[in-house]
Order: sequence, then structure tokens, then C-alpha cells
Amino acid sequence: MRTTLAKAPRLLDRSRVADQIFEDLKSQIMSGALSRGARLPTEKELAEYYSVSGPTVREAIRGLSVIGLVDVRHGSGAYVSANGEALVAMSLGAVIQLETVGVGDALEILSVLNVHAATCAVKQATDGDLQRLRETTLALKEVQSAEQAAIGVRAFHHALLKAAHNPLLEVICIFLANIQVEFAKEVTGGAVEGWRNILVGLADVRERFVAAIERRDVKAAAKTAREFHETAMQLVSSMPKAQEVRLSDPKLKALLSTIVDGMARRS
Repeated sequence: MRTTLAKAPRLLDRSRVADQIFEDLKSQIMSGALSRGARLPTEKELAEYYSVSGPTVREAIRGLSVIGLVDVRHGSGAYVSANGEALVAMSLGAVIQLETVGVGDALEILSVLNVHAATCAVKQATDGDLQRLRETTLALKEVQSAEQAAIGVRAFHHALLKAAHNPLLEVICIFLANIQVEFAKEVTGGAVEGWRNILVGLADVRERFVAAIERRDVKAAAKTAREFHETAMQLVSSMPKAQEVRLSDPKLKALLSTIVDGMARRS
């Protein structure tokens, strides 16, 4: 899908042309004037539009690509991606690393937000949402590999957050849930047996959690959401390798890079 830019470009300060082109295109993307999936005008067209050189346009597009607003496909052009999950992952990942926030601190926030997500799901979930939540719960009983377990846990979190019908809550919680999953992958050493121990240990409280949402019981959903998170962290922390990898271990900063890169690739 091709789109056109606003009719009249802003006057550019020639001392920082690429920055202003970057900001102009960013503004049009964020406002929806350039919609997600749209193919940007060609480099030549943009150069003519802004009365600049091709390299200047490339510099601006490169900046948009770095922050996840544009996907450059060689031989095809640049497309608006504007993936909310990737944008949140990059922003929160940067804050966590700059402020040296521990993984444990991040997961405490996830616990609080999961309670809110559960209460929202009680009030907002559709029949389709509840069906997906139940399906992802059942799928976790059939995992055959560590990779399948990680995918299944992410799918469960996605189903819960979709049922809450709060886009901002969704993207923040998905980022934090990915930290939890990556930490679990680290302490299980990629072994399916470790994942199964965690999933079996969570089976009862997960069932009660989903059942509370299904019967629209706000109080029970909030209570079991807290219990679910606490039980998950206890099980993950009890894994033998968890003694080597602490929640506050500086080496766990690498998890953030993994998460941000992965979310950007899905944009």
C-alpha cells in the first residue's frame, strides 16, 4: 500500500536537515497520517519532496528503522511498521539498563499489573477471549520441548492481556512477561524437564485463576493472579541454576537485549 505525505513540507533548518526529516516522518507515522503497513515514497521521491540529497533521506530513514517505526526491505522499499511492543521494549529496556533496575524489581511490577489485567479481563473479556485463555491453558499441559513451553507461556500471557482490552497495559505487560520467560529459560538451562516442573507446579493455581475470570469473579481473579505470580517466582527461583543466576545479577542485562531484539524482529 502506497501513501502520500502531507501536501506541504515544513521549512527545514539546513544545519540539521536529516533530524528534521526524521521528526517530520515520525510525526506523520505517530499521528496515523502514514498508516502501519504503508510503503513510504521512494528515496528519490522523498529527496524531491524535502529538496535534499539521497544520503540525507537515508540517514532519516535509518533513524526511523532503529527505533522500530520503519522496516527497510532491500529491493522493496521502506514500510511503516510502528510496532507498539517493540517501541515499549526498547524504551523500558533502556530505562532498566540505565537505572540498573533489577529483574526482580521489574517482575514485582508485573505482579501488580497482572492483578489489574485479571480484573479488567473479568469485566471486559468476550466469549472468544475466554476461549483463547482456556485453549492456551490446556496447551501448556501438552508441552514436549523447552521452546514449546516458552511459546506456550507467552501465548497464555497474550491471551490474558488481550482479554483485558487495554492496549497500553498489554504492551507493558508483554515486555515484562518476556523478562520472566527469559529468566525461566536461563534457570532451566533450556531443559524441558525444568519447564515441566514449573508448569506442573503452576497447574492448580492457573486453573483457579482462569476459572475465576470465566465466572466473572473480580475478587477471586485478583487473589489468584497474585498467587499465580508468587508461585511462579517461587518455582523459578527454586531451580538449581537459580542459585547461580540471581534476579539482580548484572549478567541478566543480556536478557533485555534478547527481549528487545526479539520483539523488534516481530514488528
